[in-house]
Amino acid sequence: ANKTVDEPLGHYAEGLACEPKVPELQSLQRPEEVPDPRTPQVAQEADPPLPGVPEVSEISGLPELDLESGDHHLSILEQLGRGVSGCRVHRCQSTLTPDRVLAGKVLPLGKATFPDMVEDFGKEVAMMRSLPSHAAIVGFHGACSTKRYEESGQRFKAYVMLLELCDMTLESLIRRRSEQQQPFDEAELLHVLKQVAAGLLHLHRHRVLHRDLKSANIWLCSAGSMGSEVTSLAVKIGDFDAAKVGSRAQTPVQTPHFMAPEVAAQPGEAYGPAADVWAFGCVVFEMLELGLPYGEDLTLPQLEAALVAGAGPPLSDRTAAESRAKGVVELMHKCLSKEAAARPTIEEVLNCLEALCRANGQAF
Repeated sequence: ANKTVDEPLGHYAEGLACEPKVPELQSLQRPEEVPDPRTPQVAQEADPPLPGVPEVSEISGLPELDLESGDHHLSILEQLGRGVSGCRVHRCQSTLTPDRVLAGKVLPLGKATFPDMVEDFGKEVAMMRSLPSHAAIVGFHGACSTKRYEESGQRFKAYVMLLELCDMTLESLIRRRSEQQQPFDEAELLHVLKQVAAGLLHLHRHRVLHRDLKSANIWLCSAGSMGSEVTSLAVKIGDFDAAKVGSRAQTPVQTPHFMAPEVAAQPGEAYGPAADVWAFGCVVFEMLELGLPYGEDLTLPQLEAALVAGAGPPLSDRTAAESRAKGVVELMHKCLSKEAAARPTIEEVLNCLEALCRANGQAF
């Protein structure tokens, strides 16, 4: 989530396909319990209606997630963004964490919500709950349901995931630097990339493939410092809509400009962590070029042809990029190797970045 940038989340197109539904999330409502006639029945108190707002609208036929109600502790504040997967992002406060303002990823259960959206939300919650915390991963602070979500004059039941609130995306910073025509220097590149690599290594060590790594899904936080310099920022990987637990995946869900050749060439075939390493190389390209990999002018068929051919995005001025950060350029090209087996592991990437930091006199 973003507390300073009001642009919609998920600037780029979503993946080419959706992950198949998982069997553990039931698409049936819970069976009604038959009351024992010998037991006195206590009337349940309904949520009080809000003045001038219709009663809660519930859509039948959607999967039901086993999330506790957050209505007793959660306040959903202003909307910060809107994603392409049906979610909204709001600033939130909870009496359970009174000293912290959070980002709430909200999925309203309205007419525009489909079963696969609920299933994907449930998978993301389960994955975030199981993943140990890490400094380079957006913090997870729980999930709940609410019957008090308001939109367009209606109240909806909604599911809410509570996350660490960050300042902006790396995509926003890259766009700003592009407008200012101010390339990142080597110290800035290394500061950001070492944290992204550390976060990705944490995911891979816990058998999680991100599958949609890009600058729009990398978040920047001030880390308690008032400094505005890039080297004062904490960098965190977020947006795990497409993430999958396991060492291999089959469904091609990466954003096209960041899709690895093996994913583009053989849809439905298994791929592994090397696809995330390719996407990491594309993030390096974004920071060096201050632009989208392969540019914005290619049609989707042209882009797919380039990906299948295994041609990594070309730098417009490689000499200038190497004059700023030769080691980073060389690392990028290794990550963008056509063959998955030829790419370094993310642990090898991190070791390379550590060596570059030491050579540059930077702490690691």
